[in-house]
Amino acid sequence: LALDHYHLRLDRFRPGQPQPQALSTVAITAPKVPLVCNVKAEAVSAPEQIRELLFQQITASVRWRESVQWMVEQQVSEIWEIGAGKALSGMVRRIDRAVACKNIATPDDISAAIST
Repeated sequence: LALDHYHLRLDRFRPGQPQPQALSTVAITAPKVPLVCNVKAEAVSAPEQIRELLFQQITASVRWRESVQWMVEQQVSEIWEIGAGKALSGMVRRIDRAVACKNIATPDDISAAIST
């Protein structure tokens, strides 16, 4: 299965259609740290905007390179990849080698990250 731009488009959802029920019932609160949205390539904080942009992220192309570049412009010097694998960290390094990447993949990694 070939994925274009590391993003799988779900063609059964079209922009302008009602959001899937599962997404519309999820409780979303304002983040405590900036949330960089890959659809807009900038930070967002309003819960309803986050909900809409999450839906757009599964129906539209993402702007990963622009998102990382925006973070660099905002003086972000470290990015944490949470989940198995290091694909995102590798992509960040190809965009800007000056950004440090930490991988959080296990419960022990979470404990170590919290304690530092």
